[in-house]
Amino acid sequence: MGGKGRGLGFMHMTLQESGVNKKFPGVRVRVPWTLAISTSVFDEFMENSQLYEFALNSQGTNDQMITEAFLSAKLPTKVEKDIEAFSGL
Repeated sequence: MGGKGRGLGFMHMTLQESGVNKKFPGVRVRVPWTLAISTSVFDEFMENSQLYEFALNSQGTNDQMITEAFLSAKLPTKVEKDIEAFSGL
């Protein structure tokens, strides 16, 4: 797990152990459900979708075109299944 995911996990545990919600009635502090992917999965996604090449050669490309390229790219099947399981679909 990377630093950001580990940090969110640490914050969640710290908040639970601190009893902050009991110390301040009416105030709820929480870390939202979070899904993080590893760098290797991100690299696989970028390589399989040829997005590294697109991103590195996107001079003059507007934000909408970049957004569409990323949104139309397919995640690895295993990752899609993991996300579905996580989200309860």
